[in-house]
Amino acid sequence: MNELLSLLCFPQSWDNGILRFNIVLIPRNLNPLKPLAGGPAFVDANIVFNAKLIAGLDGLPDSTTAAIGKTANILNPPTDIRAAWEALQQQFEQADGIVVDDGETAAKRAPAPGSMKPIRKYLPLSYRNAFNFVKARSRYALTGDEYQCAIKNKPAEVDASTDRKKIAWGKLVAYSLRNPLLARKLGLIYEASIDLRDMPAALDNGGWLYIALDNAGDFSTTLTRTYAARIPNLKNITSRKLFAVNQFRVYPAPDNSNSAAYDEIIRESIIYDDGFAKIVHASQPVNQDLSIEDDNSNPPTHDVGIRLGWEDEQITIWYNRQLSQKEEFSNLPVDAPMGVFGYRVDAREKGSADWLSQNMVVNTAPVVLANGGIEIMAAGTPLEPGTEVTPAAHGDIANEGMWAPMYYTSWIGKSLGTSDKDAAEIYQLNNESVVDRNNGTATGKIIPKKTFRLYEQDADHELPLRYGKSYEFRVRLMDISGGGPAFNDDPTRGGENPVEDVSFKRYIAAGALQFEEMDNFYRLQASPVAGAPFPDISVLEHILKGSSTLHVKRPLLSYPAVVFTGKYDKPVELMKARINELNADNDPRPFEVGLPDPDVDAFMVTVEARSLQMDNALSENGKESYIVLYKKKFTIPATAAFDNSFPLSIRYVDFDDVDLGNTLPGLAELSDDEIVLPTARHLRISFTPVVSAAGIDHPLYEVYADKNIELGKTVMFTSFKASAAEENLLSLEPD
Repeated sequence: MNELLSLLCFPQSWDNGILRFNIVLIPRNLNPLKPLAGGPAFVDANIVFNAKLIAGLDGLPDSTTAAIGKTANILNPPTDIRAAWEALQQQFEQADGIVVDDGETAAKRAPAPGSMKPIRKYLPLSYRNAFNFVKARSRYALTGDEYQCAIKNKPAEVDASTDRKKIAWGKLVAYSLRNPLLARKLGLIYEASIDLRDMPAALDNGGWLYIALDNAGDFSTTLTRTYAARIPNLKNITSRKLFAVNQFRVYPAPDNSNSAAYDEIIRESIIYDDGFAKIVHASQPVNQDLSIEDDNSNPPTHDVGIRLGWEDEQITIWYNRQLSQKEEFSNLPVDAPMGVFGYRVDAREKGSADWLSQNMVVNTAPVVLANGGIEIMAAGTPLEPGTEVTPAAHGDIANEGMWAPMYYTSWIGKSLGTSDKDAAEIYQLNNESVVDRNNGTATGKIIPKKTFRLYEQDADHELPLRYGKSYEFRVRLMDISGGGPAFNDDPTRGGENPVEDVSFKRYIAAGALQFEEMDNFYRLQASPVAGAPFPDISVLEHILKGSSTLHVKRPLLSYPAVVFTGKYDKPVELMKARINELNADNDPRPFEVGLPDPDVDAFMVTVEARSLQMDNALSENGKESYIVLYKKKFTIPATAAFDNSFPLSIRYVDFDDVDLGNTLPGLAELSDDEIVLPTARHLRISFTPVVSAAGIDHPLYEVYADKNIELGKTVMFTSFKASAAEENLLSLEPD
C-alpha cells in the first residue's frame, strides 16, 4: 500500500507520571491543499490522535500487541491550517520567486533504497584521539588519504544544474520543519502528553510509544506509515528527559524474521536516550591546507576559530542506513528512520558551571504570514535551530557519491544558528557597491549577498572567544520535532568523550610589517609612463629618498583573529569605520581590511652582505651568497590603537674592512633605535615581525600562541651606497 502520511512520535520527558512527547505528521511529498484519496485535503482534515503504549520491550513493536490506549492531550492545537499553508505558498512565490509545483513533486520521489552511492566520512585525528579508537565501526568511515584526494582531485564531470525556482511540496515541508513554531501552525508538529498516574508501573520495564489515528477523524491508520519510539525503563524514576534517536516501524503483524538486524539500532536507542552526543572533538587548523592536521610548518593566514565534530562514525552509519534501508553488515532490511534532525552546541569557559547554547537566537521582528495576519513568532522569541550535518559531492555524485564534512561547524564566539553579521558588514558583502580607491566614490559594483537578518544571537548566551583561554563543548541532539534536551539539562548517560576541552591558541602568523615611507611612495608616485618605468621599491634608498629614518608599523590582522586577541575595545566598529572612511589615495595596492596586529610587539632586523657568487657556506641556509653581518631586535611601544610607528634611524658607515662571518665592529655602541649599514657593499636588509607571546621566554609560552609563529612574514630590501671616502683601497704588504 502506498501510504500518504508518515506518523512519528518523539518522547520528551517523564515527570511524575506524565509522559510528554511530540507528534510529527508528514504528508509524504503530496499537495496538502488537494483532497486525498477517499478523504479531504490534509489541511482540512479532522485528525484525532490516540497514543498507544506497549508495556515492556520484548520484541519489536507491532499493532497487534496488546497496548494501553490513551487519548493524547494536545497542547495548543492549530486552528486554520489551510490559511497557513496557502499563505506560506504565496509568500514563497511572491517574496522569493519560488514556485511550489505539483509536477516537481511528482518527479522528486525518493530514490530506490541502495541506488545511491554510500556516504563516506574521514575520521580526523581529533576524533581518533578523543577516545580509545582502535578501528572504524563502518566500512565507510575512513582514516586514509581518500578524503584529501577527493577534494584536491575533483573530476571534470559535475552534476547537472537543477531548476532552483521550482520546488516540490516535500521540500517545503522540510523547510517548515526547521522552524518548529511554523511547523505547528501548519499541522506538522503537535505537542502532546498522556497521563499515566493511574498506571504507575506501566513503564517499569520500558515500552514502545506510538500514535494511531482514531477512526473518529477523517484519516485512518491504513493511510499512514506509523513509527514507534523506544521508552527506557522508568522504574523508581520520578523525572527524566527522554529522546528517540531512532524510530521503529509499527507493522500490522509481528515480524521478527530479521530482528537481529535491529540489535545495533536498539543499542543506539539506549545509548542516546538522553539526547546527548557521546564523542565530541575539536581542533584548530595549524596549516593553510585545512585538511593537513599535524604539520604546522605553513601557518594559516585566516583564523576560522575552533572546528567542532561529534559522533563521526555514528552519523556515517545513520546516513548510510537511511540510503540503503539495510543494516550495514548483515545486509538485512530495516525500517528505522533516523530521528535526529540537527545538533545544538553548548560552550562554556573552562571553570564555569553554566553552559551557554551557541545555537540560541531571537528574532528581531515578528515572523508572520499573510502580511501579518498569521503570527508565527512575536519579536524577541527564543529559537534554537540545530546545526545540520550535510554531506557534499566533490565532483560527480552519481559515480563518486558524497562525503560528510571533516568537521561539522566552526565556532568563532558567534551564534551557530545565524550568519555572522559583523563579517558581512566589515567586508561589505551586502552592499550594492564599494568605494573605488581611484576616485573615492562608491562606484565599484559588486554582486551583493542578499541576507535578511531576522535573527540574532540571544544575548544571554553570548560567549567571547579569546586567545589564551580554554573552553569546553558538548553537543545536544535535536529530533525532527525540534525537541531534545535543553541547554540547562544534564545527561543521564556517560560517553567516551561527551565534553571536549580546547585550549584556544593563536596559530596565525603575523603578516608583513608596514612602512610609512612605502605608503607615501605609492600615494605620491605618478603613474608609470612609457620610457619611465616604476622605480624598484625593493631598493631601500628608493623608499627613503634621502631620509635617514624608516618608520616601521605593525602588520594588519584581519577579522576575526583581531577580535580573538581581546586587545581592542571595539575592533569590529574600528574595522567598519576604516573601510567606510576609505578615500581616493591613488594607491594601486589592494585594500587590506584589518587593524594593526596588537600581538606584534617587536621586529627583527637582519643585515646581510653579499659575498662571492658561489660562497654559500656561511649563509643562514647554506644556499645563498648573502652572509649575516648582524641581527637586532626592536621593541614597538604599545598604544591604545596600536597604530604608532617605530622611527628606525639608518646610518651608513664606511668600514675599512668588513670581515664576513664575524661581528661588525661598533655594534655595541648603537642606540636602541638605530641600525648601521656598511657602504660599498651589496646588502640585504630583512624586517620580520615578532610575536613575543609565542617565544620560549614569555610567561604565556604555548598558552596564548603557538611557538611556530614567533616570527612572522619577512619584508626584504636591498641596499647599496657608495662609500664617502675611498682612500687606501689597495695597500702593499711590507717586505
